Amino acid sequence: MSKFGIGSAVVLGAALATAIVSPAFAADSNTGWYVGLNAGQSNFDFNKSENDAAFVASIASIGFGLRSFSSSVDKSDTAWSLFGGYKFSQYFAVEASYTDLGKAQYKGSGSIAIGPTTSLPFSFSADIKSKGPTLAVVGAIPLGDMFDLHARLGVLFAKTEVPFTTQISTVSSTDKLSANSQDVFYGLGGSLKLGQQWSLSLDWHQYKDVGNKDDTGETDISTTMLGVAFHF
Repeated sequence: MSKFGIGSAVVLGAALATAIVSPAFAADSNTGWYVGLNAGQSNFDFNKSENDAAFVASIASIGFGLRSFSSSVDKSDTAWSLFGGYKFSQYFAVEASYTDLGKAQYKGSGSIAIGPTTSLPFSFSADIKSKGPTLAVVGAIPLGDMFDLHARLGVLFAKTEVPFTTQISTVSSTDKLSANSQDVFYGLGGSLKLGQQWSLSLDWHQYKDVGNKDDTGETDISTTMLGVAFHF
């Protein structure tokens, strides 16, 4: 898994220190606090064939065979975040957020061979959910007085959960896997100023290796979101 680690914390600290000591920042009028809301769509890089193979192998490991099997994946969901930050200049900012990446869903069904002629129907469903706080640095390039292009680099402190349900004939059971992780994310976007205090933005972000390899598994998650921000 990609870990942000101590090295990345040093990068964040260096960027913050540079912003504070730079004389150019003190003279810039585009500074101050801001808060906002993003909402849009997430997409999980969920490999269906790999998970099909893992599921079939798990059934075989407990001594059963499959007479039939089919599966489906829903990789997209609604994503949102509440964010706030401080602009040291029109070029640099530090930002924190609480981000909910939504979920992906995997479903499988079929029949299990119990004997030479006997089989039982089964179904399986699992959700993959991830959310948590983030910390990032933002670099921007102004395009005139109203527009800018910006890039973001940060870390997601993710809480990933995988609740799942298995049913064989009329007997069902539920359980949940969970893991905490620190995962790098990066992104690009643009914003439009609406007067002195409001702005609209469109951003794409990529979250790398979210989850834990040994517990919940890892997956990349991308988001495309529209946002609105208020600048104090």
